[in-house]
Amino acid sequence: MDEDRRWMLLELERASDNEKRTIDRILCNKLHLHKIAAQWVPHALTEAERWLCYAICSGHFARWQQDGDQFLSEIITIDKFWDRAYEPELKSQSAEWRHARSPRRQKVRQNPSSVKLRIIVVYDVRGVIICHLFAHGKTVTAQYYRDFMVQQAQSGIRDKRPDLVDSAIILHNKGRQHKAECVPQLL
Repeated sequence: MDEDRRWMLLELERASDNEKRTIDRILCNKLHLHKIAAQWVPHALTEAERWLCYAICSGHFARWQQDGDQFLSEIITIDKFWDRAYEPELKSQSAEWRHARSPRRQKVRQNPSSVKLRIIVVYDVRGVIICHLFAHGKTVTAQYYRDFMVQQAQSGIRDKRPDLVDSAIILHNKGRQHKAECVPQLL
């Protein structure tokens, strides 16, 4: 364990000529070890990036304390995510209250759709402004994101939130395409 803490029980069983149950008992009861997965974080920020995020959040918090909910209504968020064309109902979602001797309803096992869609959503506290389905097989490059901002986001905000055209605060993550030179110049 001092050399590698990522052993699997099957590997330890092969290496030590002991059963998995015995190895598990030794690890858990004698050595008080538990298999714990690493914590996933969205980005590994440098110290300077963390301080920059802190400064921006502090500024937003101070502005919210000053302007209240009016400040929150000026924030427009742009988010990208993958979604499947079809997600089957989960087993827990199909559960029903029934008597003990009632027959169980049958449900055919379904697989999620293999078709995945890339979606860009622009929204604020009042709701969705734009929902853009991304062309299949394309990647979001800095130029594509900039063109999206110019052609669709600006016109969508102008059409649906004309009061925010000059005062909107655009909130988006720190993806590579967002930090590329052409996007901050546009913003």
